[in-house]
Amino acid sequence: MRKFTFSPDDPLGRYLEVYPQAMAATASRVVEADAPPDAATHLHLAIACRLDPIPGMAQDRSQFGIGELIDHIEATHHPFLFAELGRFQVLIDHLAGEELGRRVRRWADDLRGHMDHEEEELFPLCRELESSRDEQAAADPEKQLHGMYLGHEDAEADLVVICEALSGLDGESAALASARRTLADMITDLHQHIELEDSILLPAVLFQNDLRKTRTFRKSRLLRALEPKVRGG
Repeated sequence: MRKFTFSPDDPLGRYLEVYPQAMAATASRVVEADAPPDAATHLHLAIACRLDPIPGMAQDRSQFGIGELIDHIEATHHPFLFAELGRFQVLIDHLAGEELGRRVRRWADDLRGHMDHEEEELFPLCRELESSRDEQAAADPEKQLHGMYLGHEDAEADLVVICEALSGLDGESAALASARRTLADMITDLHQHIELEDSILLPAVLFQNDLRKTRTFRKSRLLRALEPKVRGG
């Protein structure tokens, strides 16, 4: 099943699955579970619903395997951001002008694209390095994984501009309060998410790659040593 993105095309049943507040938020509205919400209900859901940021790690994840770390990221941080980025976009489109709306949309699209790239290309490469002892099984990941660092830097740079723009909006409406709290929650999650990838997952992958290179080097030396010596005539 595709990740929930708070799209206006999603049926109400998906909102009820993802957000614990969705049932109460739609209790007085006539919306069928298999039908998408109308525009007014969609905005109401964006204001009333919220996901808690992923809690800090109770265990020392530095002792976890690469696959376990990736499983945790894919099951928690990525679904949280996919849903809350979409909800934040609904709130910004309601509150702000086109310029901020376009900036948030670009930031959200880039961040979702970055997470898709991780799940479709980078994470499988990381899993392969962990599971295979065949030195030819995986390409050298350093160049590919460099894009993970760049994606994180770009996301944080855009976020600063969005924070400044949101702080300049006036009013004490429920939508504005929800947008500010949502942005704070996403920042909390992004800090934990990026720290986990940059400080634990990527060093573990690069260390695994160094081990693979060492095995390859030792094997090549051994094979050369076993080659028959060519004697002169």
